[in-house]
Amino acid sequence: MLPIGFSGAFRRSELVALQVEDVQFKSEGVLTQLRRSKTDQNGIGRNVAILYIKSRHRYEHKDVS
Repeated sequence: MLPIGFSGAFRRSELVALQVEDVQFKSEGVLTQLRRSKTDQNGIGRNVAILYIKSRHRYEHKDVS
C-alpha cells in the first residue's frame, strides 16, 4: 500500500478509501480508481496509472481521467 500511495502521490484519506476493486494490476503497472478526493468537489473521481519502470527505486504515475 505504501509504495502505491507514495508513487501515486495520494493523500492519507485517499489511501484509506481505496477498496480492492479500485486497484487493478496490469502488465504495464497498477491502475487505481479514486472515487473521491479533497480536491474533487463534484465527486467525479479519477483514474491514476502507476507505471512500472525498470529501475530499482522509481515509479511513475499518470492521471488518466
